[in-house]
Amino acid sequence: MVKDSREQLSQRYSLSRRDIVKAVGAAGIAGLAGCSQSSNGSNSGGSTLTMFMDEVIPNEINFNPWNGGTDDMHRYQIFDYIAGYHQQEGEWYPVALNDWEIPSTIKKGETVQCEIFKNFTWHDGTDYKAKDFAGNLRLWKHFEDPLWDFISDVKITGDKTVEIPLSQKVDPLLLEETLFGGKRLMYRDDIFKENLDKLESANNDSQRKQAMNELTQYRYSGRDLLDQGLGCGPFKYSDSNSTRLILEPYEDYENPYIKSDDIGPSQISMLPIDTPEERWQSMMNEEADIAQNSSITNAQVKQLDKNGNDWMDWIVELRHTGRAVVWNTRRKPLDNRKVRWALAHAIDRQTMLKGESYGSFMLETADIPCGMSNFLTDKWIGDRKSEYMKFSSEGENIQDRVNREKATNLLKAEGFSKEGQWWQTPDNNRFEIELKSPPYFAGRSQALQQVLEDFGVKVKIYNEESTTYEGQTVPNHEYDALHWWQGQVPPIPYNGYNTNMALEAHLTAWPKNWDDDSDNNEYKIDVPPIGKPEGKLKEVDVKQVLTNLSKANSESEKKSSIQKLAWVYNWNQDKTYDVVRNQAVPFTTDDWKWPSPSGDRGLEKDQYGVDQNAYMRIGRQQSWPIRFGFPSLSKNKET
Repeated sequence: MVKDSREQLSQRYSLSRRDIVKAVGAAGIAGLAGCSQSSNGSNSGGSTLTMFMDEVIPNEINFNPWNGGTDDMHRYQIFDYIAGYHQQEGEWYPVALNDWEIPSTIKKGETVQCEIFKNFTWHDGTDYKAKDFAGNLRLWKHFEDPLWDFISDVKITGDKTVEIPLSQKVDPLLLEETLFGGKRLMYRDDIFKENLDKLESANNDSQRKQAMNELTQYRYSGRDLLDQGLGCGPFKYSDSNSTRLILEPYEDYENPYIKSDDIGPSQISMLPIDTPEERWQSMMNEEADIAQNSSITNAQVKQLDKNGNDWMDWIVELRHTGRAVVWNTRRKPLDNRKVRWALAHAIDRQTMLKGESYGSFMLETADIPCGMSNFLTDKWIGDRKSEYMKFSSEGENIQDRVNREKATNLLKAEGFSKEGQWWQTPDNNRFEIELKSPPYFAGRSQALQQVLEDFGVKVKIYNEESTTYEGQTVPNHEYDALHWWQGQVPPIPYNGYNTNMALEAHLTAWPKNWDDDSDNNEYKIDVPPIGKPEGKLKEVDVKQVLTNLSKANSESEKKSSIQKLAWVYNWNQDKTYDVVRNQAVPFTTDDWKWPSPSGDRGLEKDQYGVDQNAYMRIGRQQSWPIRFGFPSLSKNKET
């Protein structure tokens, strides 16, 4: 239920574009040949906010929102969210919704009532209706969204209202997280209804794959988005060329807190710069105003302070993030768990941490490689941590941190031998790992190559563009190993484990009898008791454990399921989770006045401001007024 405090927030931030009178300078949008400066009549002078996107050619982007292989940064602006979570207040704030009501007793047969905000519209002015919202939820089902673990249907009860029946008992925090968490509204019924109908009527895997291909592979240009009104966020497509993408405010945008006139920038210019290092350099060259995933090192912080640089700052976010080395168990000898254990023993997590492009003040090594961030490991495993397999230890020297003796004994027991520099497989071939690497994982790839080749395992790095990595290599499983995102920060780690172990099971093919061509794989594995890695094996159904976790009421019930999931992840080592990372978002302060973080920048963890709202970040305009307000032009830049 929406609380009064949410309604009062709209009055707290009353800045309107009418208060902004800055004219566009030569360094602004004029540098984009062929792109309009502004089509918003209410702000003909305008102001441009420059940020980054993935390294793609902007005027060749497929804007199909259901195509997972295209850049995602523009979607934050074009497609809106259902709600945003304010972690400090422990409350969800509506964006696309006006209100919702969750039953006091959450059990099978109860319903969630949702009411769409009355002035929420598509980019052509068409009302966003209940059939769009219901279709969005129904389409998520075909992407294996965990929401459908808890609901049985979506019923349209009015032009702007829906009813969602629950299929089982569920923890209310999990229900809200799976319904609202990071979910963009990308389904428009008059555009995608035929695709949804085909998916829902498919009778076999072949029909489902054909229907999914028709949905995801259809190509939309930016102009197609405008012509069809596909988009409901605060910004819409304006123009693009080979060097940048331009978005402009949707003139009729409105959520429960703001209207289009309340948003400061008259345009967003997005530059296709991919790597953290390049983004940082572009920020230093004053070519951009804000950067997601930029590299901030201790040396860079000290250099800024040494030079008296007061025009750049950042906010640090506590996010669902971290890093793991992913092993493709379809390929020998990585199908052998003992071999994966040996590799985990040989990997120095401190070296992997140094391979990240981020300052050490943002990073820490994973305490127990069990798929959870360290504070969750402390909370849910606690005094049982000693029973889990730690692999790497702490220490000043690498010899103290890795157990090469144990790694050596494991490989020898599996028939490996070592003569000279390199390990030989049981069939007398050099033990060699093909590692695929996009630009943003370059440092990690070099670190992994260093630690494994020091141990005697050859690592061949294949550098790829991010679009190839994400659109071809990963879905086609064309690798021995790669890097992937892991770890989680929600208080109940259901969604993280569901993603890392179930939805992304194809990355490693870890379950028994895995079939890449089947849509009906089970998520079962034989594991020993916790703390007894060589103990008697017993089958565990990971999906059932996840279900048990979702239904758990007491702390002890939740802890039992979480510890079992953590043990499966830890013992199987199909992913070696090594680094926990917070996210820093740098921004310049000479042109824009930004919402203040909760503390000052600094090198120590207790010195910097942490924004724990994983779905309410600086780069998402519709969330600014919900969190701290939205950026306005600096006083010295107003004219």
